[in-house]
Amino acid sequence: MSDARCCRVDPRVDPAQRLRLAGIADNLTTRIAEATNRRDRRGPKASTSASPRPSTQLADLDRARGPPHHHRHRPAGDSRQDGVHQTTTERAGSLTDTADLTAALRAHARGLHTREAAIELLIGHASWLRRTDFVDPFVHTAFGFIDGTPMASIDWATAITALNDTHLPCSGSEGRILRLAASLAHAIPVDLQDALTGLDDHNTALTLAAVERATGHR
Repeated sequence: MSDARCCRVDPRVDPAQRLRLAGIADNLTTRIAEATNRRDRRGPKASTSASPRPSTQLADLDRARGPPHHHRHRPAGDSRQDGVHQTTTERAGSLTDTADLTAALRAHARGLHTREAAIELLIGHASWLRRTDFVDPFVHTAFGFIDGTPMASIDWATAITALNDTHLPCSGSEGRILRLAASLAHAIPVDLQDALTGLDDHNTALTLAAVERATGHR
């Protein structure tokens, strides 16, 4: 049965309702035609077997970041979240090195000052994004809805839970930078007295730059 036949108004309908229903039918017919034209312009759908499947869509990544107490750390090999806890290359597709990963993180953070500040703090620190025990379980990737730009998101709450539970061993400097970044990006409370007084000159400069960026002045 054609689309036009599906949208015809039954002549047995009450005449008082016929005009309204005819308008609805015309509207549906127009929408069907527009959808068909858009599909034809896009052409045949590409096979998904030729490229890696994103771990999740970007909106899902953001929705997954609930309050810290809702998260529990799972080892990188845990298969209960199939498609998430995979190797970096499998999850990120083209994100095969640190430069690609930092570009994807910046793409996701763009436009939000506090998130940009957190990402730049981690990039400048140059430790966490080179650690597979951090990237594999806590950095999730997706592709932009419009142009397919690779994007990456950090599950800050779960990472801090792992840090608190000693499942993420690190130096004092690494721990302080991660806590400061998580506080900027995800509003996770941090003890500034401990975090700031233990920083060396390099990391102090990175932190000051992050604060300036978070305020929108950089």
